[in-house]
Amino acid sequence: MSKLMNLSMKAKVLCLVFTFVVGFLAFAGITYTSIREIRVGGSHYNEIILNKDLLADAMPPTLYIVESYLSTHLMQDSPDAEARADAIKRYKSFQTAFQDGLVSWTKKIADGEVKTLLTKQVAKSAEAIFTAIDRELIPAIEKDDTEAMDSISKRLEKLFYEHRAFVDTMVALVSENMTADQAEAESLAIRRMWTLLAIGLATLFVVLAFSFWLQRSIAKTEEVLLDNAGKIAPIDRTHAIIEFKMDGTILNANANFLTASGYTLDEIRGKHHSMFVLDRDRQSTAYKSFWEKLSRGEVQAADVKRISKAGNEIWLRASYNPILNAAGRPFKVVKLATVVTDELNRSADFEGQNA
Repeated sequence: MSKLMNLSMKAKVLCLVFTFVVGFLAFAGITYTSIREIRVGGSHYNEIILNKDLLADAMPPTLYIVESYLSTHLMQDSPDAEARADAIKRYKSFQTAFQDGLVSWTKKIADGEVKTLLTKQVAKSAEAIFTAIDRELIPAIEKDDTEAMDSISKRLEKLFYEHRAFVDTMVALVSENMTADQAEAESLAIRRMWTLLAIGLATLFVVLAFSFWLQRSIAKTEEVLLDNAGKIAPIDRTHAIIEFKMDGTILNANANFLTASGYTLDEIRGKHHSMFVLDRDRQSTAYKSFWEKLSRGEVQAADVKRISKAGNEIWLRASYNPILNAAGRPFKVVKLATVVTDELNRSADFEGQNA
């Protein structure tokens, strides 16, 4: 982590770009392979369809009443009453399954040709068969009327083949619709994959372009900061510098100021500027006006007398410089000063000698 923190800003931006590109490519790869696997025609889809087809072949059909029709032969060929009753019971279960299936699919299927075919031809042909079995064949079986059973069986065979023809028509139509839906889904999946690819490449291009611009901008900013630091360093070495909030609260001070005043930074940080001022000047109109002018952004420069920690008088040739924020309003004051106590004392002695 320390090595990463010590990298240049340019290197950090490049690391960020590299991380984004790797992450984006991983995301794109997973998305692409996932869509290929689950789309129509994909491996998972084909496995699902295979299982559904297997179940459809293994389980007795619901809407195609072949089981109900075959039950009529079991009824007639049953060797005794018990076997006949069991065959009739099985037939009734197939009849109930058809009716339940018809109600369910009528609710699920949208209005259209398939629904019309199901609710009209398929349902009506099945009901005709059920009616003939319930009202004619079963009573004939119970009476053991062989002639009636033969007549009804021939009519049921004709009705069954009509029903089968309607079912085959519906199956062909559903298969046709399913093929069209699969083709549309496949086309949509392909279009979406290309759309994702285009969006991804465009995003990657924008991020790379922005990162390149950001890198150049940061490099220029670093140059400016280094240039400014190079200019500020000599000032910091030769001047006493102290920073204040706009209300006069001390924020920071450099070593030269601390040496001149005799304080440590912890002793003055958070205190008010007035701690360096003579008692008689703290409540003066001039001192109040001094801070009002700074609040208006006006630079104040003068030779000022200040009091050190030891109580000694210090003369500073100082300039108080309001620093403006992005809105153009002062948010702190930086004081640059040089100690001129000895210079002013020598000047006072000289004037005294020549008075």
